[in-house]
Amino acid sequence: MKENLLKNSYVSAFETTDDVIRDLIIINTKSLVDDKEEHRVYIDENRLKAELKYYNYYGNRIVESNLLGTLLPVALSNKDVSKAVQESIDLITKLVSYFKINEKLYDYILASVTYVTMVSKILGNKDIEYGELLQKMKESVIELELDVTRKDVVKFQMSRISLIKLIDDYIDLRVSEYADGIMQGLLDVVYDVYIEDRTTVEDGEYHSGNTMRDEGLNSIKKSILSLLGEEPNRESIDNYNFLDNMSDYVYKLRNYSIAMKPFCKDVDPRYIISLNVGDSAQDPVLNKLKVLTKVLTDNILSVEITCKSGTYVLKFRKTT
Repeated sequence: MKENLLKNSYVSAFETTDDVIRDLIIINTKSLVDDKEEHRVYIDENRLKAELKYYNYYGNRIVESNLLGTLLPVALSNKDVSKAVQESIDLITKLVSYFKINEKLYDYILASVTYVTMVSKILGNKDIEYGELLQKMKESVIELELDVTRKDVVKFQMSRISLIKLIDDYIDLRVSEYADGIMQGLLDVVYDVYIEDRTTVEDGEYHSGNTMRDEGLNSIKKSILSLLGEEPNRESIDNYNFLDNMSDYVYKLRNYSIAMKPFCKDVDPRYIISLNVGDSAQDPVLNKLKVLTKVLTDNILSVEITCKSGTYVLKFRKTT
């Protein structure tokens, strides 16, 4: 039962139109290493760096959605909540730095702790009630021990206090309209799932009144609903078979049955420039790939490639 819930939750997270969210969930999954001796699944920093080096050429660096849902592979693959929390803090810190949104660092760290706690508690007991779930999320914030620089101690503690008060508001159902903010967005999703769904659907998109929902939050909502037993909407999820295989991979990581080795290869995606249309290559990051098209426009060479995880367009700037 838990295996199906885990796999469905993973796949359902891809029911979003935001490619940043989809790409990062895949990247984070591919960066996981299962450590049976330490009873944890952690992010291989070298693999993550390699993945992001490729992402530089095909991905969107503008973040418009809540990134918490990209931590799902860490939350699902770790049995120990405390270890999942630590890995999520390390990962979200790296992502915040990569996307240059450092002003949101402490908000993301605190929210990541509650997000991972939420996923772990629902996976452990899908019948957990709203109030108990939020109480566990609140306790995770209270118990968090984090090393911060002296100049940021007050800022961090104020953020923690504000978050605790915010969770109390949601526990007491002092909620009306959707609010801005990383943690507010997560709590709005939990409220909508457990208490009252305030969204409407128009043309396949989620709206609150006249405000379109954050696609990152939509991804989180879909994954939570599947943790609670809802089946993924296969027809609305691209590359479903690959994602289904990835969900099985996450489940195996959780049980330390992959024995993944740390990544130790030097990578440089610029070799792809030399490939011709129709050529195939065994890539250290994307595995077997094939070049579909090559187009040079305004000194930008766009190389479309296909591989198991999907189709990507890598853009290389021509240098003089």
